[in-house]
Amino acid sequence: MILDFPVTKGYSHKSVSRRVAKFKINIPAFGLNYAPVQHVANVIREDTLTAWGKMKVYTPNGPSPSYDVLVLLSLQHQIDSFYLNGLPAPANLLTAFGQQQGQRTNVRNRLYYYRSNRTAPLLLVNLNEQVTAFTGLFFDADSLSLPSHTGELDAKFITTLFPNPTADYFILTSTAWIKALCYDTKFLISAEKK
Repeated sequence: MILDFPVTKGYSHKSVSRRVAKFKINIPAFGLNYAPVQHVANVIREDTLTAWGKMKVYTPNGPSPSYDVLVLLSLQHQIDSFYLNGLPAPANLLTAFGQQQGQRTNVRNRLYYYRSNRTAPLLLVNLNEQVTAFTGLFFDADSLSLPSHTGELDAKFITTLFPNPTADYFILTSTAWIKALCYDTKFLISAEKK
């Protein structure tokens, strides 16, 4: 991502990069004898600063310091194109491999909560393709007293994160040890020992 400081809410940066993989394919059934193939991936990424504020992460040893954070929404996907002998690959060949021209793949939508002097975000939130639900939460425990694995968690371990950029109420659950609730301007995570 690219941030030109100073930044303000609504700051946005869009980039497109092109990746090309060249290889040869040998499929006698399609009359291909080591024909040159290209997979071209155009990666589109848009980063928008959506909020800023203070964030505290509570640990089993007590609350962390209050961190100034920038909240960055990053939307990324790629559009795939396939070429055979320098021309767009035929649909029947692509279908045989479960591919299609112009397909949208590798969708990665995330919220990054950045604090100063750290390259990793304090909190990374993975979002679904529609950007309507969380699919994962990851903390940067650097300089925090977070447990190193779920076996160290106490049943009453509670984490509170600020700010929360949503106004809607929704419940987040995980098949792992985290159960998360989001309401008003607070994001509550509680862990349960299984």
